[in-house]
Amino acid sequence: MSAHVVVPLCRRGVLNLSARPSSYCRVRVIVSSRLPSSTSSTCSSSSSSSSSHSSSKSRDSSSSCRFGGKILRWCDVARKEKKFNTHAVLWEARKKDDDDAKATLVLLLHGGPQVPHDYLKPIGQALSAQRHVVTYDQLGCGLSDAPDDASLYGVDNAIEELRRAIARARQAAGVPSSEKIHVLGQSWGGILAFEAVRTGELGDEIKSLILSNVPPNVAAVEADANKLLEEAGGDVELFMARHNCRVVPQPKQVADAYAKAGSTWRGSGVLAGYEAAKTTSSSWPAHLRTLVISGEHDFVTPELAKTWLDILPHGSASQVVVNGGSHMPFWDASEQYFERVCAFLDECDDTK
Repeated sequence: MSAHVVVPLCRRGVLNLSARPSSYCRVRVIVSSRLPSSTSSTCSSSSSSSSSHSSSKSRDSSSSCRFGGKILRWCDVARKEKKFNTHAVLWEARKKDDDDAKATLVLLLHGGPQVPHDYLKPIGQALSAQRHVVTYDQLGCGLSDAPDDASLYGVDNAIEELRRAIARARQAAGVPSSEKIHVLGQSWGGILAFEAVRTGELGDEIKSLILSNVPPNVAAVEADANKLLEEAGGDVELFMARHNCRVVPQPKQVADAYAKAGSTWRGSGVLAGYEAAKTTSSSWPAHLRTLVISGEHDFVTPELAKTWLDILPHGSASQVVVNGGSHMPFWDASEQYFERVCAFLDECDDTK
């Protein structure tokens, strides 16, 4: 008898297999997945901090966290006349190719929804070799406040939160509003970024968009994942090892993310029926370049990821498939992933 299994969403970082069937299991996937314990990067020149991740109750504190970075605390997410705290991390640029040039800012958006930023820490460390990097736990997960009122969540609310986060990130990194920034959204984070640009809430202030492992269609990615699971003989663990992350064991960073994941507005179920709307040159910022990047073995298959090239205005986007990578190529194929991401960022920064 088949059963419905949510992959990889779970409360404590393991699959929800309370009634694990021996036969074929249906899968729903969209979010961040298992990560390996170490990675290398062609963009990063310094080792990660050995200090443990700790939170701070004061805004913009200078305490450090694992993989480096400065812990921030923002107090300005307003919903229904209430304000909530947002937890964020800043990695300040360690060096620049041109000492006279100001470092640009990259904003990272985590997946889920409501799987916090912890698993993105290697990206923050790698890209901060030459750029400021900020990421934040979206409302409802991680060390951010987590009100249990479901009406406080949704795509529109997440976009509003994103706009506030950009303003705070600029302030923390010392990047003025006149300078355009980069946005990298992973999985759900990419959907959030795309929708913010498509609806006109974001666009003029960003110079590039990176859609990393982002499904343009929720039903399609679930269907593809179920086909891949069937090819694995219905073995969920084998499916995960092939398509979620090809490096084991699961590291502390992803375990931390799952342990602090939200539950009020979480997973592909809250995005059921989502399909990215086709854009036109008149509805999309003419200057904005987009990189679509995913792994060769990603359950967001290369064929599905290629759909973004049809959705976005002709010539504005390019696709990279990371050889050997899965849904987390910045872990299991990190050298190639960061080489391509950094080259894209460099090209965008060089374009006036």
